[in-house]
Amino acid sequence: MRGTRILLLLSLLGLGSSVETAYRLREQLGVGPFGWRVLGGKFYGPSFDFDEKAERALAPGVAVEIENAFGDVEVAAGGPGKVEIALRKVVYLGSEARARAFAQRIRLEAEVSEGRLRIRTNRAELEREGDAFAIGFETHVTIRVPPDTAVALKGSHGRASVEGAGQTRIENQFGDVRARRVGPLTVDSGHGDVDVEGVTGELVAQVRFGETVARDVSAAARLVSEHGHVTTERTGALDLQVQHGGLKADTVNGDLDVRGEHSGIEARQVHGAARITTSFEDVTLEDVAADARVRVEHGHAKCARIKGALVAESTFGDAELEDVEGAVEATVSHGGVQGARLLGGVKAKAEGDDIVLDSFRGEVTAEAERGSVRLSPDGALTANLKASARFGSVSLGVPEGSRFAMVAGVERGDLRVSLPGLQLSESSTDRLRGRLGEGGGTVELQADHGDVRVSRPGSLDDE
Repeated sequence: MRGTRILLLLSLLGLGSSVETAYRLREQLGVGPFGWRVLGGKFYGPSFDFDEKAERALAPGVAVEIENAFGDVEVAAGGPGKVEIALRKVVYLGSEARARAFAQRIRLEAEVSEGRLRIRTNRAELEREGDAFAIGFETHVTIRVPPDTAVALKGSHGRASVEGAGQTRIENQFGDVRARRVGPLTVDSGHGDVDVEGVTGELVAQVRFGETVARDVSAAARLVSEHGHVTTERTGALDLQVQHGGLKADTVNGDLDVRGEHSGIEARQVHGAARITTSFEDVTLEDVAADARVRVEHGHAKCARIKGALVAESTFGDAELEDVEGAVEATVSHGGVQGARLLGGVKAKAEGDDIVLDSFRGEVTAEAERGSVRLSPDGALTANLKASARFGSVSLGVPEGSRFAMVAGVERGDLRVSLPGLQLSESSTDRLRGRLGEGGGTVELQADHGDVRVSRPGSLDDE
């Protein structure tokens, strides 16, 4: 009994300690100018701004490197042969006099080293000093560089913007990233949205938490997005890895490769091949100039206007396929297949719902489990066709001019064939063999626990 009381007392003391720790931590957390951070008595209360400007000569071909921890960085194109720097210091102290005195200790450093003009402040040096570490201060930097200068920017807490530069690299941890009219671009973003437009060259971006927008990228784009939606317009070949977000892509001038998790995908106007894999969301793929392959787990797949062949796989969702010129292979688990104007032949397998093919051409193989098969060819049927259903029916509309040998059978169902001109060689209540016209392919129809119906188009709807 005594041991139990001791354990109870220790538990209460531990709980009290946890509450006290949480309370103290709460007192040190807040929203500063750039989001949540450990304030430590720094980024709140009165603040005062102080400006400083500098100018440095820049020889042709020399790159510019900027590093800034707390504050925005804006880089834009300026005049030739020089770099113009404007520094705005924001100091959080109770009086302007104290803030001014501290601001005078903040230095702008701009030196050429190892073939680069390196721009930074002496923040690290100040924070090693005891009093400076306890003072909140931000350094916002605006820089004008000669057009097409190579730029490397590293930020920590603040927005990063580059416009009119050459080859550009942006690394930013907490804050949005923006780039306009730059050369080949590399972005590494931790927490913030990324918005780029007018990239002359390749785009490589990794975005951990935030939305991504990329427009008018002249070369290939390779993107990784971990928690956020991606929007692209008018890029080169697009390679995307996305988790817990999604993609909306319009006009990909090359191949499209997407690997998603918990992400919905919408892509249109792909001037190359398309390969998409994702889960727990739907896929819409339209206007593809070459072959396409789509795999969706726990989602719906909709594919339309595909110039090449199409492979579509989905689970717990339907596959809706329209206007495909090449061969189609569709496999669906816990869903159905709906196809219209599939012109290069079809192999379809569905488990849990129906297969419906309208206006198709070429050879067809359709297999439904716990669902029916309904087939309506586009014009005379002369190619091989094989359809089967288990716990469902098979229906075939046969247009005028069709030619084929037919075998049809049922188990635990009705066999109904109403086809003028069909010459029978075998007929019973559950099996039929015959021929319509001369030549053509072979039609095989089989239903288990369902009916088989064959007639002219339109007659099936009347039954």
